[in-house]
Amino acid sequence: MKIRTKFLCLAMSLCLCVSLMPAAMAAGGSYDGKTIILYTANIRGDINWYPKIAAAKEYYISQDADVILVDAGNFLQGTQYSSYHSGELIVPLLSTVGYSAVALGTHDFDFGNGDIGSPYHQSDYLAYPSIGDLFGSTTAVKAVAANISGTNGTLSNYTANTTVTTVGGKTIGIFGLTDTDIVNRVNEGNLSGLTFSNASSAASAQVTALSNCDITICLSNAGIGSSGATITINVDPEGSFTCGAYVIDENNSVTWESVSLTGSDSSVASAVSTIQSTVEVDTNSIGVASSTVTLDGLNAHNRAGETNTGDLVADAMKWYAQSGTLGNTIRSRVGDNNHIVALYNGGNLRSFLNPGDITYYDLRRVMPYPNTVSIIYMTGAELEEQLEACCQGLPYSSSTASACAAFMQTSGINYTVNTSKTYDAGTLYRSPWYKAASIRRVTINSINDTAFNPTDIYAVVTHDKNYSGMDASYVFKGVATNDGSVTSGNTVLDTQLASWSAMTSYNCYQAVMDYIQAQFNGTIPSTYTGTGSRISIIT
Repeated sequence: MKIRTKFLCLAMSLCLCVSLMPAAMAAGGSYDGKTIILYTANIRGDINWYPKIAAAKEYYISQDADVILVDAGNFLQGTQYSSYHSGELIVPLLSTVGYSAVALGTHDFDFGNGDIGSPYHQSDYLAYPSIGDLFGSTTAVKAVAANISGTNGTLSNYTANTTVTTVGGKTIGIFGLTDTDIVNRVNEGNLSGLTFSNASSAASAQVTALSNCDITICLSNAGIGSSGATITINVDPEGSFTCGAYVIDENNSVTWESVSLTGSDSSVASAVSTIQSTVEVDTNSIGVASSTVTLDGLNAHNRAGETNTGDLVADAMKWYAQSGTLGNTIRSRVGDNNHIVALYNGGNLRSFLNPGDITYYDLRRVMPYPNTVSIIYMTGAELEEQLEACCQGLPYSSSTASACAAFMQTSGINYTVNTSKTYDAGTLYRSPWYKAASIRRVTINSINDTAFNPTDIYAVVTHDKNYSGMDASYVFKGVATNDGSVTSGNTVLDTQLASWSAMTSYNCYQAVMDYIQAQFNGTIPSTYTGTGSRISIIT
């Protein structure tokens, strides 16, 4: 019986070893005297990969290989675990797994300087470490990016390259390249002060700088075909998870092989379990929704024209106002849902929502201000004047960016802005916004696919800051407070509209989350891949 038991244990051990073997080694062989460059990319916060990756590294070591584990970028944003406190649990985990270096990918900048919310507008403003802080203080793993220069609140403590000396005495030079299209995929505020240069030129410089190394490794998500390095690991920054290995023999000859991630390292699995437990007790970190699309978070886009982010937020605001008791009250005053619209200014939309989990923290990056749903009742003529005033900064440019913060994303309104016509500026409302002396640029084409009528009464769903006159919202403020600055020519009507208008205590970002849950079972659908053609800008 004892002999049989020992035999079974031996058989099970052999099966485990085989399950950890790279595909190329399943039939046997040895890595003695060889160097393995084990690489990953596009993990996007899926921490369940890490115990398997660590097991693959340990297998190679058990076969007498020198192993260097690297990542070609995009190890952060994507799950509730990477969203937690702006990734502060992920970067230390890289060290536990055994990484030597990681390239910085597009989505490793998604959390910016770690701030959630606005310190100027809310009491529960939260600040967590940035990616630069994390690499500077919590791990020995090197962040490499040869085509980035400068530092800011998001990024510091990075280097163009790093070197690793193997047990066998080989010197491995590693440099990173970041996709320059990052400027179109990450909010501008996260990249201020940083310059992204041509990846190929940066690669050539690094090959020269590391010419005394035995082997050079390029970790790239910049879309280059060849870097001039001994090994170029180039991945699609929007691609799926990638893992593989390059085998370097005693003569520095290189071959590639696939890696089967079937094992699990117990110590890393324990670290992952600890992270999961930490995150899952924080209700703000639970992935309460997800997205199948990328919601545009560029300031320049949300202030310059219609975006899918603006469409989603405005749709959610209108949906919330039409629901329940509030909806019944509004309809009793304006007649039907066709007279309910929503406006949300682009200046209050500040980040991307990327495919994957969406948590409270993620949504608060998009909507950082503690705005509450508010309803303003106004005539069609007043609505048109408000839109005219909010479009005065268009067309968007670096010099008009502040004025364009008032530009309104919409739900239920189809309108055109003709920026070839000069805005008819009246008296100064508040710098840099002027009241509209006439309606020249804005044309409301339809309201909820029905004819627009300037004498009809409309319920406009927006937020409390617009209600109170933020930016160019003087019409909202004048109508809601009946302060005499905006009149319909009917004193009784003006009094009635002001008495109906109200600010609720319900947070706008919660209304958006409710909308995603109730209407789409928690997943933002592909219908939001692009815009809904609600706003036309004529130049």
